[in-house]
Amino acid sequence: MKPIPSNVRAAVARELRRRKMPQSELARKSGMTAPQLSRWLHGDNAIRTHTLERIMDALSLNLTRQRVKGQSSTEPEAGEP
Repeated sequence: MKPIPSNVRAAVARELRRRKMPQSELARKSGMTAPQLSRWLHGDNAIRTHTLERIMDALSLNLTRQRVKGQSSTEPEAGEP
């Protein structure tokens, strides 16, 4: 399983704070347990791509690929709440 970039975890955490949404609510909407989500947000465990897709859908976030100094980078992009 390829690790999810830390900037994606950071963007999810920022969006949770911005919305004042409890981790437990995002976990429920994403089909995870709150402890699973917390461990992922803290970088303590990995998640599968389809789980990340559910998290991103629950927050109306999209992933975009950008070229940074000749390298490809995955960046989260906020949608409408």
